[in-house]
Amino acid sequence: MPQALLPLIPDGATGISDRISVAQENQQWTYFCGVAPVFCHAQDDRRSFRMFTAQLVCQGACRQIDIIRAFGVSANSVRRSVEKYRQEGAPGFYGTRKARGPTVMTDEVITQAQQLLSQGCSRREVADQLAVRYDTLRKAINQGRLHEPPATADVSPTGAIYSVPRKAGNFAVWVLAYEVELENWYS
Repeated sequence: MPQALLPLIPDGATGISDRISVAQENQQWTYFCGVAPVFCHAQDDRRSFRMFTAQLVCQGACRQIDIIRAFGVSANSVRRSVEKYRQEGAPGFYGTRKARGPTVMTDEVITQAQQLLSQGCSRREVADQLAVRYDTLRKAINQGRLHEPPATADVSPTGAIYSVPRKAGNFAVWVLAYEVELENWYS
């Protein structure tokens, strides 16, 4: 019959699981398996912290909830660390981080987009013609780097004034500018 390990925790250490504990001393975190130290890192070394706690979870030494409770970190951060460890291993935590891609909305693209918007093209048409993502164009408009033309007024046959903000695909979007009597609509 296999003998069970006693839950030995060094003095001043906090238990993470029944076998793993951690202690902080002199700006240094030290992890123990029983009473034997197995890993240590500086207090402000977040990469080592994320790597080792993910390693503990992946090796079955503790569960994700144990890390969350012991250190007060979010479940999402533990989940992302475990996923990174499974995909890339320990080197994945110490490599250079991926940078964003090149800027899509260059001065030339912004100038072309502004011309198309001023001509009355919809956001979708501008995005398709310039081969940029719709959301990229939307963000540029929301940030004030591009401006949509103001709405223009048009009069219907009944005399009601409608506002036509811009073309939207193959049809015009009509918005009622002010109230119109219902009998004018149905008569």
